[in-house]
Order: sequence, then C-alpha cells, then structure tokens
Amino acid sequence: MARLTNIKLRRSGTSGNVPTTSQLDLGELAINTYDGKLYLKKNVSGTESIVDVGGSGQSAVYKEYVYTATSNQTTFTGSDDNSQTLSYIPDFLQVFLNGVLLENGTDYAATSLTSVVLVNGASAGDILQISTFVKVLGTGDIVTDTFTGNGSTAAYTLSATPDTEDNISVFADGVYQEKSTYSLSGNTLTFNANLPNGVTAEVVIGSSNVTLTNIADLNIGGNLTLVDNKKISLGNNGDLEIYHDTNNSIIKDNGTGHVQVRSGTVTIGNAALNKTSALFSSGGAQTFYHDNSPKLATTSTGINVTGEVKLSNTAVSNTASTNTSSTSQTQIYAFSASVYRSAKFTIQVTNNTDDTYHITELLLVHDGTTPSITEFGEIHTGSAVEATFDADISSGNVRLLATPAASDSMTFKVLAHNIIV
Repeated sequence: MARLTNIKLRRSGTSGNVPTTSQLDLGELAINTYDGKLYLKKNVSGTESIVDVGGSGQSAVYKEYVYTATSNQTTFTGSDDNSQTLSYIPDFLQVFLNGVLLENGTDYAATSLTSVVLVNGASAGDILQISTFVKVLGTGDIVTDTFTGNGSTAAYTLSATPDTEDNISVFADGVYQEKSTYSLSGNTLTFNANLPNGVTAEVVIGSSNVTLTNIADLNIGGNLTLVDNKKISLGNNGDLEIYHDTNNSIIKDNGTGHVQVRSGTVTIGNAALNKTSALFSSGGAQTFYHDNSPKLATTSTGINVTGEVKLSNTAVSNTASTNTSSTSQTQIYAFSASVYRSAKFTIQVTNNTDDTYHITELLLVHDGTTPSITEFGEIHTGSAVEATFDADISSGNVRLLATPAASDSMTFKVLAHNIIV
C-alpha cells in the first residue's frame, strides 16, 4: 500500500461551484470557501466521481477553516485565510496538516472551542485545514478500529458491520486511502495489497444509530421509513415508541399503555390508515379507529359513534339507515338471533318526495324460531302512515322489515337497543 504524497488543496469562493473529475487528481482536495464545503475525487473500478465531504445542504452546520502557517506556529485561532473566525465543537472536528490527518491528543489539542494547538510547530507555508461541525443536531455511533500491518496480511475483521462501503473512512499512517485501494464484505476489510509492516491502519465506521437532542423542530420533507427492525423512541422514558419489524408496525405509549397500533403499514396524515385499532388526535378532536374505519369521534359539538355501542355486559345500542323507492318489503335492520334475545326500536321514516314524516316505537322478542313484535307510540305528519312493519328470522338473523305505503323516495332510520340472550 502506497503512502499518498501528492495531497493538494484547491479552493473557490464562488457559491455552488463544484469541481469536476477532470479538475481534481486522486488525493487532491478542493474547498469552496463560500459554501463551506470540501470535495475529493474517488475512483471505484475505473469509475470516477466527486465526493461532497460536507454533505448536501449542510453548509449551515459544517465548515472548513484553512490557515497558512508562519514559522514554528503552534496555535491557530481567530480569522483564517478566508476571513472566517474559528469555532468548533470538541470531538466533532478533523485537523489536517498539508493534507495528512493529525491525531487528536497526540498531534494537537482542541478543547477551547476557538483554537487548535499543535504539539510541534508548523513550518512557514504549511497549510492547516480544520474540518468541523459548528452545530450538532445529535450524536451518532462512531466506531474506530486500528490495525498494525505485518507485511503479510491484507484482510482485517472490523468490530462493527458497516451498512455500506460509503459508511467507512480508511487511513494509513494518517493518510486517507481511496476506496479503490480496498474492498468491503460484511465486516471484513481487505486491502488490495498486504498492509506494510509497522503501518497503522485506522478505520472509522459510521453507524445508522442517531440520537437527536435539543431540536425544537424536526422537519422531514420526504418519507420516514423504518427498516431492518429499527425503532424510534421519543421522550425521556420512551413514552412514545414507533417500531418496525417484518410482521407489523407498532405505535405504543409506554407512559400509560393506552395507545397501541399494530398493522403491516401505519400512515399518519391524509393517506388511508392501515391498522387494527388506534386513537388519533387533531386539535381538540379525537377519533378512534378499528379495522381501518372511524368508530368514535369526539368533536366540539358532541360524540359521533359508528357501529355498536356496548352499554353493559347485557345490552348494546346500534343504528342503521336504509333508502328505498318501492312498495316491496325491505329489511331495515338485522341482528344475530343467537346473540340477542330482544330489541327495542325507534324508527324514523322520511318521505323525501312529499316531505312527510313518520316515527314509531317497536318491541321485539324471539324464541329462536319466530319473532313477535308490538308497535306503540306511533306519530305521523301526513294523512296516513308511511309504512307498516314486520319481522322474521332468516339465516340465523332476526330481520326488522318495512313495507312502504307508496313508491315515493323513503329513508328509514333505526335506533336499536338489543339485550343479549
């Protein structure tokens, strides 16, 4: 493995200026002092490309400082060659002298937030480059492995498995190594040639685990996807956790245990909700969903319920609405004969053709074979009742039947109270 000796710096003060592959040699660095970005060229199997070391859209949090040293200069602080005042966060910076990475604590000290102090003074004309994050949104897991060459070994086992080759940086005696000089398979790093005897290889591995801290707003422009059994936890004690595994997704309130959502896909927003059950809030309104349908909603005007309401262990309440425009007998409500023994019905009939109305109450009981009904409290606004009522048992269901008095457009709305067998 050859040591790189032709590391050089190019620079531009024009916003958005990115070097091309023909403008950079391998090992050569380019700095855009206006955008605060660093670029280098990589070569993978003969294919060249430009790497934005600063990362896309990160100029607000990532900066490069460049100083031209005077004779025997050790302390670098204040305004750099591009009139930028040095500021950094400890442990979130890298320091290069003439393109060679220096080791923190051995070659320099960086603890004051505003200065970097070399152990040995630089020579006049040396270029000191400081790459740093000036604003940290959180912390990520970084693993550094160190190996010493023996002249006969090319493959080394890493202590962690990188997601891809782009998640590692490799240095040999502090000199950055191009990706074309090694390959990665799982957690095995293999150099193209045996690591020379006594050469120290340093491998920096960035993981996919990130802890976000002190963020007032987190805006995500695209989709947030959880893969490979990952989890997002919010709150000091993980009060809200979002999981993804191969079988389901879960939103769980660990603080109270009241909210738990499981399904193949969970989408919050305007898209269709895919879940078994969940409670979602929007402003002062809350909606409880079951089997993908809204069942109970609280609003500023009241509580809306879709489906059965269980009043106790012995009774439930439910509603139904049916439209018809014929004089044929029509089913307007049904319930399981094996589950419910009796029912009380309030029936409202609206004649949409002549705007007349009819309301009545019915009692029903059955013996498993034959239902019996009685009607009481009937009131109508027109000259005659809008319908007559009957009941039967069909396919195990008790059916409430209505026979309209005319072929007008009719709407039957039923409020049922059922008592369990």
